[in-house]
Amino acid sequence: MLYNRASLLTRFFNVSSNHLNANKSLLGKLRKKTGYSFTNCKKALELNEHDIDKAEKWLQEQAKTLGWAKASKLAGRKTSQGLISIAIEGKHAAMVEFNCETDFVARNKQFQGMALAISAACLNYAKTQAQATEPCSKE
Repeated sequence: MLYNRASLLTRFFNVSSNHLNANKSLLGKLRKKTGYSFTNCKKALELNEHDIDKAEKWLQEQAKTLGWAKASKLAGRKTSQGLISIAIEGKHAAMVEFNCETDFVARNKQFQGMALAISAACLNYAKTQAQATEPCSKE
């Protein structure tokens, strides 16, 4: 008799697969469109009644709020390490200083590659601005 009651209770538990597929589709679209994590996209859709436009706006507001908070927290940190990247071609040159917090980052191949790529981009910009009388600077 107990077995029959248990089977009756489980019979009423049903999840519509169409509803799940629709949510997965919206979740996939939102993740592809925004690049935010699965968890954040799911939360945004749930809070905004599965409206993808409202969810995207909510995600942007959250990112802005959290991003500014994190940036202000990191603003005072010292960046005593780094490197200087120089790119020269003909009569044009670009010299860019890159700062970081640790020497481990400064010695990292990805950081060094980024420095080379950015200094090359600055050199290309300087070549296009050859008519200018003032040197290019960060201001």
